[in-house]
Amino acid sequence: MAGETGVTERVYATLREAILSGSLRAREHLDIETLAARLQASATPVRHALAVLTVERLVKLTPGKGYSVAFWSERELSVLYLWRGQLAALASAAYEVRPLPSNLNKRPYVEALAGVFTHIEEGRHGELARAIAAADARLTLARAAEPEVLERISAHLNDLIGASQQSRAKLQAALRRHFKMRVREAGRIRARAGLAALPRNGE
Repeated sequence: MAGETGVTERVYATLREAILSGSLRAREHLDIETLAARLQASATPVRHALAVLTVERLVKLTPGKGYSVAFWSERELSVLYLWRGQLAALASAAYEVRPLPSNLNKRPYVEALAGVFTHIEEGRHGELARAIAAADARLTLARAAEPEVLERISAHLNDLIGASQQSRAKLQAALRRHFKMRVREAGRIRARAGLAALPRNGE
């Protein structure tokens, strides 16, 4: 039993990382037997892993078609940004101004943004931390597409960074601006993310 649990955990971790890294692309069909052979596992742990990933909404199960990598509709992405904004507001309610990690605004956008949110939401535990982690996982592809869609994204990132060094009220106002813009541009972000998920030439 312990061995089966270990295999399931390995398969789950491998599939989840492949989805988040883009190795398995949005909408890509996930054939259980093919994945089992690739991961050197039986079909059972693959099914278990896919069931968990479906609950996490990283994988979609369509009756009659099977599993595929999830890809949000425009409305789903808008709601996801709204939800992430509400989680950020909750997490920032007790925020106290403190120095950010050095050179944060010099890092690549996705890494810098993650660093800002980690700083703002540091110390959050329990249900809030789990909800934040789940929402961030589902937003991975969208955040990678944001620099291709949103204008003056470096300035907006610096706005969030600057506000975090001024006061809780200014930070919360900056967070509202941050998520309002993404809700408004959800359609364009989704379209760009969809292009990124298309197979490249030769694949």
